[in-house]
Amino acid sequence: MGRALGYAWVVALSFAAGASAADDDRLVKKVHSTGKSGAPEPPPFTPERETAALEFVAKHHAELGRLLTRLKELNREDYERAVRELFATRERLAAVERTDERQYPWALELWQVESQIKLLAARHAYAAKPDPATEAELKQLLYRQVDLQRQIIEHNRDRALESIKGMNDNIKLLQDKRDEFVERRLQGLIRIPAAAAAQAAPQSAVEPAAEAKP
Repeated sequence: MGRALGYAWVVALSFAAGASAADDDRLVKKVHSTGKSGAPEPPPFTPERETAALEFVAKHHAELGRLLTRLKELNREDYERAVRELFATRERLAAVERTDERQYPWALELWQVESQIKLLAARHAYAAKPDPATEAELKQLLYRQVDLQRQIIEHNRDRALESIKGMNDNIKLLQDKRDEFVERRLQGLIRIPAAAAAQAAPQSAVEPAAEAKP
């Protein structure tokens, strides 16, 4: 389920607040059985990671925070899985911020948009009847998702092109100054042994100064 939250718990809890206890149990079991994906296994649950994940959610996606509170009451195992996935998302986005500050706002918003899409899609799928307002909101979110993906790809393309330009410049420099580079390196290799030999040569003996006679 990839970069956006692949959590099946979002599907259950996005509408579980209004369900009966029996419905809650049914939904949690259904989602837990179908929520596995091919995504890498998130890091183990620890209280420190739980705190970090909850702080991240409170800052960037408050609605998910409310769902986590509900999930903790319903199913501890799924709650810990959700915290682990959120912590992994936090770490991934932090790595983007460290390595590419320009891309970071787009990556963060893309995660927020994709998470919101999951929430709305879950509610829509389990609604008693179709909701045109929800469909319209989903459509706008999907447009934003596509636009953000395009922006990130364009940005990465531009970075790749800049890197290619630098490589082409280096290739041309090595071609144009091939002889100069070879001669400079050769002289450096020749001078190093010569300097070492000079340092190793015995020094001329120095006669001790005559002691002054009293």
